[in-house]
Amino acid sequence: MTAKKLPDSLIRRQFSPEFKAKLVSASKRPGASLAAIALANGINSNQLRRWCKEHVSGYAWSNPAEGHSNRHYSDEYKRMIVAQCQQPGATATSVARSNALHPNLVGTWVKKLHPAHRPCATAQELEGQAVALLPIMVSEEVQLPARPAAGLGHIDIELGAAHIRLHGTPDPKTLRVVLEVLR
Repeated sequence: MTAKKLPDSLIRRQFSPEFKAKLVSASKRPGASLAAIALANGINSNQLRRWCKEHVSGYAWSNPAEGHSNRHYSDEYKRMIVAQCQQPGATATSVARSNALHPNLVGTWVKKLHPAHRPCATAQELEGQAVALLPIMVSEEVQLPARPAAGLGHIDIELGAAHIRLHGTPDPKTLRVVLEVLR
């Protein structure tokens, strides 16, 4: 079985940073037409327009000759990038562009590594640590409507991984027992 060659229309073309810079520079000349420059160089005018926007924003183009590989970044490098994002006025997009990274990748690192975005601690992380619970006051004087209406409301209680949801008007005795257990 022989491998079939893809048609040229389906092969993604790659352009060097020098080529992109040359066309962007040509598009800045007085009276230059983006469409004419793109047509003369065999690219779509929208592609050239995008390169012009990237150039203005300071985006660093990578060289296709270096190849695209799945890069693996060290944790130290990721922490350095996240620290740059925490500087006043910095955004994940601006930091990504200044470091030739994709903004979504930097955003993912911020979510995973920044303490404010850290998910709740696991049971293993809490093992051996003191856990403080907030006190709950249960009043003996519960005033309920004479006739509970269906679907009067709901109560949501979240404690760590536990989630308790009560719909309608709960029985006061049952609710008191649940709250006592949670103390």
